[in-house]
Amino acid sequence: MGDDFFEQAAELQRAGAPFATATVVRAERPTSGKPGDRAIVTADGQMHGWIGGSCAQPTVVREALAALREDQGLLVRLSPDPGAQAPRAGLRDVPMTCYSGGTLEIFIEPHHLRPRLLVVGGLPVARALVHLGHSMSYHVILADPDHPGGVVPGADELLTNLDDLPSRVSLGTYAVVATHGHYDELALERLLPTVAPYVGLVASRSRAEASCPVCGMAVAIAGAKHTYEHVGTTYYFCCPGCRYAFVKAPASYVAA
Repeated sequence: MGDDFFEQAAELQRAGAPFATATVVRAERPTSGKPGDRAIVTADGQMHGWIGGSCAQPTVVREALAALREDQGLLVRLSPDPGAQAPRAGLRDVPMTCYSGGTLEIFIEPHHLRPRLLVVGGLPVARALVHLGHSMSYHVILADPDHPGGVVPGADELLTNLDDLPSRVSLGTYAVVATHGHYDELALERLLPTVAPYVGLVASRSRAEASCPVCGMAVAIAGAKHTYEHVGTTYYFCCPGCRYAFVKAPASYVAA
């Protein structure tokens, strides 16, 4: 149980998922929960572990979700008659519906993980973003395929392969692509399908758009649905018809 608890907490941390831990710190018989029993409650209301049986579980889940919303730890006392308990400062009394009686005191602690800033690029703008993210207490990841080696001040992690980008993205990851056109498209192709709540591109408006090679219409690169890679270059199309025409005869639309 102990190993499973810590392994699951570590897995949630790696995934960037918020959760709360619930630990029994005091028990009065005849409860089935004992001091040291513990569980993890995820943000979707699922409990993993043991804190004293099915009659205590719904209440602990409710209080754990409240702790996550309030971002504050709390100590709760579950008993059949909360009004009969002597009040204590810092202790929240809640009812427990077990017919067997007994009392449980459970400490609930929310775990909101550090937000991540993923910066792609190695030029001054990217380095400035790394410095800013570090100053704001973000977990900073720098992705720079051209990095010559050595420590990057302010970066907690360094990636040199853009294919590794999706594995470092969580629900709390904010990504900024700032490669000055060196590999903007490659980075965006890997980041846009992920769960990142924000993906930004540092570029002029003209560079953030491409022209459909078939009809010449402007196409936004970010979120483009119709693309095709030809001889190492990604082309963007305004519609499926233009893409089909290009794929059928790319030499007709690509300058030699």
